[in-house]
Amino acid sequence: MKCFTFRNVHILLKAFKTYVLSVLEYASSVWSPHHHKLDIRKLERVQQKFAERLPGCACLSYTSRLAKLKLDSLEVRRLRRDLVLA
Repeated sequence: MKCFTFRNVHILLKAFKTYVLSVLEYASSVWSPHHHKLDIRKLERVQQKFAERLPGCACLSYTSRLAKLKLDSLEVRRLRRDLVLA
């Protein structure tokens, strides 16, 4: 967020999907933290903090933010990737 001087939600969301989600989801089927709740919360917190900082999303709950931004939680994305792998 510090790298961008503008607050265009569409561009920030595209940058987040490109640069951050790709790192968070890399090889998730191998290291998936399905047993470690603390690790799941830490990963999910990255997406929560990003969504909080977007204009018009600060007052919404996390699930409402995800719905507004048309994003899935990282846990759902990991489950979907595990199913595709299986």
